[in-house]
Amino acid sequence: MPLDDPLLQGFRRFQQQYFSADNPIYASLCQGQHPVTLVIACCDSRVHPPALMGSQPGEMFVVRNVANLVPPHSPDNQHASVAAALEFAVLNLKVGRIIVMGHSGCGGIQALLKRSTPADSALTHWLSIAELKHVN
Repeated sequence: MPLDDPLLQGFRRFQQQYFSADNPIYASLCQGQHPVTLVIACCDSRVHPPALMGSQPGEMFVVRNVANLVPPHSPDNQHASVAAALEFAVLNLKVGRIIVMGHSGCGGIQALLKRSTPADSALTHWLSIAELKHVN
């Protein structure tokens, strides 16, 4: 990656803004995190929960996945990542609020509705969580 790459420049700006001697945010966060909110959001590049809600570093614990899905409990832990994050946020971090943040124009939901992914793909399997299932 070239030294003038925009991502490297952005990381340098981030370091200067947050790790400067006159900004105590990260000094306190080195001692541990104490977020008050867990946000489950889509990994869509247009959705950035902390920026959308004006949150500072350390205030939100964020889980992102395609279509901001929360899988149902499964004894075989087929989708353990989201369950592990929920468990960690509630039991270890003691968050007081959980937000599932949807958004308009979600590509994941559009793929589900249009059935535009191969039947045996990981994305199709993941999106099946959002399908309506009839219970007798």
